Amino acid sequence: MAGGLEAHQRAVAAEKRAALVEAARRLFGERGYERVSVGAVAKAAGVSLATLYKHFESKEALFGAILAERCDAFVRRLAATDVPAEGLEAQLCAFAEAYARGLADPSTAETLRLLIGDAPAFPHLAEAFFTRLEGPVQGPLRDHLRLQREAGLIDYDDEQRAVRELLGMLEGGVLWRMLLRGEGVDDAHVREVVHSAVETWLARYAV
Repeated sequence: MAGGLEAHQRAVAAEKRAALVEAARRLFGERGYERVSVGAVAKAAGVSLATLYKHFESKEALFGAILAERCDAFVRRLAATDVPAEGLEAQLCAFAEAYARGLADPSTAETLRLLIGDAPAFPHLAEAFFTRLEGPVQGPLRDHLRLQREAGLIDYDDEQRAVRELLGMLEGGVLWRMLLRGEGVDDAHVREVVHSAVETWLARYAV
């Protein structure tokens, strides 16, 4: 009986925390971080200010939770990629398309706008966000490229540069269109960016 009550309490607490994060995400996106009070977040989430402080010690902690959740969602999407067993170009395209589709998700542009607007005040949060992404995003790609290099299919002198060149082409083709023009990115554009990036990358590094 006690165990059931505790499980219920944990579930309720998790729901309230999720409601707070979602309310903060929406309000920060609409008004900007500086213009949103913790009271406004609590009200939008339908909880008391005391409840908010049970979950988050500050507004900055809320901001950090938003970034962490967005980062983890991006990584989960990438980890679920179905990479073909053979074919260098097909394998790179599969990874690149998963990455590009993650970039094309509206939540990615929304998160980056928050970071661009508020990172000067919280450089450590921006740094933590990109550090949290770097390993899970670049790690699998690095491992794959090393295997292909050992097999004699590609060659490069600077692994970091090779990785950043591929990711940079994908980011440039997807993100800046969303951030600077405010335009959505459809499947056709994603595929075009992916194939162009992979083709250009292989022209440089394929043996």
